[in-house]
Amino acid sequence: DPVYEATRQSWVVDFNRVKNYKYVLSVANTVVKKVYEVESWQLTPNSNRKHFIGKEAPKEVSEIFINKRIPDKFTGKGMANPVLYSHKQ
Repeated sequence: DPVYEATRQSWVVDFNRVKNYKYVLSVANTVVKKVYEVESWQLTPNSNRKHFIGKEAPKEVSEIFINKRIPDKFTGKGMANPVLYSHKQ
């Protein structure tokens, strides 16, 4: 799955911060395209970046997010970091 491969690679994140997150959203043009359930985070060899190992999230989880827009406050002009964290339970 090319979307999975593109989504899971080259994250600049802190292991301690991401280890408790169960899901990663794949977003294009502010719209959620896919949702992945994270099994583990790993250090990418020869890099300071990380990648996750996972699978597509269960349907009941994906349906919450698929085709939903990311709020404008998270996608404003000049926002350089492609990583957004959400603590909503």
